[in-house]
Amino acid sequence: MIKGFSSPTLFLVVTLGLAWLGASPLWIGATSVNSSTVSTLGLLMMFTTSLGSLAVWWLKHPGCSLRRWPRSTGITLGPGKSRTVALVVTQLLSAVLIAPVINSIPAFAEE
Repeated sequence: MIKGFSSPTLFLVVTLGLAWLGASPLWIGATSVNSSTVSTLGLLMMFTTSLGSLAVWWLKHPGCSLRRWPRSTGITLGPGKSRTVALVVTQLLSAVLIAPVINSIPAFAEE
C-alpha cells in the first residue's frame, strides 16, 4: 500500500489530477473552447477514470505480474473471443446504420 493513500483518495488524486492536467490547455488559454482539440481533451478526461481504477487495483494487488495483469483486471475479450468480437462489430454497425434513420426524423434533423 502506498503510504498515506487509501483507495478512494488514490482514485480521486489520479482521476481528478490527470483530468485537470489534461484540460489545462483550456484553462491557460492555449486552445479555444471552439477548437477541435476540445473533443480530444474530453476523451482524455473520461479515460482518467479508468486510470484511477487501475491505480486502485494496483494498490490492492501489488504482487501481480505484468503477464497476468490483463486477465486479473478483466481487460480481456473473455472466454468467448469470437462472440465478443461479433457483438462489438454488430454494435458499431448498428450505430452507423441507425444514424440516418434518426436524422430523417424532423425533430432530430439538423437545420
